[in-house]
Amino acid sequence: MASQIVPKLVRPGLLIVHAAFQPASVKAEAMATPHPDDEPQPEGAGSPAHSLHQVRAAQLRARATRWAIGKSALGTIFLIGALAYALGPDRFLPSSRLWMALLVVLSTLNVGLGLRTFSRVRHRARRFWLVATILWGLLATGLLRILLAG
Repeated sequence: MASQIVPKLVRPGLLIVHAAFQPASVKAEAMATPHPDDEPQPEGAGSPAHSLHQVRAAQLRARATRWAIGKSALGTIFLIGALAYALGPDRFLPSSRLWMALLVVLSTLNVGLGLRTFSRVRHRARRFWLVATILWGLLATGLLRILLAG
């Protein structure tokens, strides 16, 4: 049975042709063809569409970086809160220990989200954010154990 080709208008200058039985690895962008009624647009580094995509990508990277900085700062604040409980007068109460554990978990989670976003934005060290997050959690837990032992 031959595959049936169905045209689909995605936006006013882009016509995507879909085959009825596409393999999963074929992406829609690879099958994009210009709409027949449109005039040809100049392609290349100086075209308005190319520069607009670069500007939008830079804006999204800046937004993601700001979000990652906020998450990392929030993780640091949670760790400071856990340390404040560890240095407080009622540090041996079960409720204080529960709050310290919860704050360390929240700190590790937020720092991990920040590091993951940094690694995705920078396209570097994509696998190391998880190792760094685990180290952050272990070091924070070790620091609390030292403070509670003394």
